[in-house]
Amino acid sequence: MNDEFLPEPLRQAAQERIDDHWYRSLVIGVVDGGESEVFAFGELDDGKKPDGDTVYEIGSITKTFTATLLAADVLSGRCTLDTPVVEVLTGFKIAERNGKKITLGQLATHHSGLPCMPSNILSEGSTDPYADYDAEKMKAFLKDRQPSRDPGESFEYSNLAYGLLGHALAESANTTYGPLLDRKIFQPLGMTMSAPELTERMRQRLAIGRDEKGNPVEHFDFKALAGAGGICSTANDMLRYLRANMGVDQTPLTEAMRLAQRPIINTDKETSIGLAWFSTKTGVIWHNGGTAGHRSFLGFNADRNSGVIVLSDSCVSVDDLGLVVLREDARLAPVLKQVPLSSVSFEEYQGKYRLGDDFVIMVILCDEQFYVQRSGQSALQILPSGRDEFFVKRTCISINFTRDETGTVNGLILHQNGDHCARKLSAPEVLAEQESGNR
Repeated sequence: MNDEFLPEPLRQAAQERIDDHWYRSLVIGVVDGGESEVFAFGELDDGKKPDGDTVYEIGSITKTFTATLLAADVLSGRCTLDTPVVEVLTGFKIAERNGKKITLGQLATHHSGLPCMPSNILSEGSTDPYADYDAEKMKAFLKDRQPSRDPGESFEYSNLAYGLLGHALAESANTTYGPLLDRKIFQPLGMTMSAPELTERMRQRLAIGRDEKGNPVEHFDFKALAGAGGICSTANDMLRYLRANMGVDQTPLTEAMRLAQRPIINTDKETSIGLAWFSTKTGVIWHNGGTAGHRSFLGFNADRNSGVIVLSDSCVSVDDLGLVVLREDARLAPVLKQVPLSSVSFEEYQGKYRLGDDFVIMVILCDEQFYVQRSGQSALQILPSGRDEFFVKRTCISINFTRDETGTVNGLILHQNGDHCARKLSAPEVLAEQESGNR
């Protein structure tokens, strides 16, 4: 194992998070120039150490595989990015808006106008919401849904769009999604421990996922939405995929992968998207993934000299662990420790904090425990790491409270995907909002 591949701050952070139970196991694969190495931390449920052949759910990184299939079809002339998806499907009715049909390219760039998830996905009597979500249910949802915006109008991340895209590409090839992946991507790249449906060999190597409280969760079978997030894989297999995408190894998929990575449209001021792949102004090409019990990150530099795959068996983000390999200015979220703080001190932080017109954060003290809650979302317990400093355990979320010249708490800074300042509302402002809401 070449220790120079893994920066010491990253190695230390990985071990600290294992020790603090952010993840039970964590595997990081690094590509540096033409060389690759796998680093493993923690242990599996059977007490064994993970390695490059441990199986993890890669979640939405699956979308880059679906995008590669689309790019290959475009290059072969089977379709174009402007081909309406209904033209490659049988028996599907998808409503138009203003005479515009959803195209394959719009599905692949999250500009289809379809929601993130279909509303008819919930399964009664099952903890796996995807368990019985087949093509017929997807067909029924699309038939009855009226678009809320024109196709191509704006970016909206959609698992449904990628599930539909994967299904359409497979149907066009007279097969199903798993066999199509195997024939077009897994076999050419030698990825023998990757599939959207677990083989018995893969199941024996699967790392059991865990929720935000550390409880085991079952493996999801994505069925009709497999093209959005169904693949399971290993660090060794994902390094083969990463090297191929970087161009370190020339494969029959090289041209299709380059086409999928090519930026097409901006998603915001800092990021653009190609076919699934995101590109930042800082020169990072990436995608991450998450399921009920796993998190993943895959990325490489635009100069194609450095790449990384991170796989974990927890629902806690691993994005910063991947980005620190690719960006010199990337910061690692610290593993914070709880310190004692009296309930009297807690009380001065309570209240409402406005971050934006429609973004209010409530800070609540309940049964001597402290919580933050955004409107419409569940509350998160926060723990003190110092005076005016709090964090959410096993996450990259932390909060600093600010004070005015008299020492009164007047705001907070939310540290989550950047730094976001929120002003504390005064008592009259809170009362006025309550009266307005009751009218």
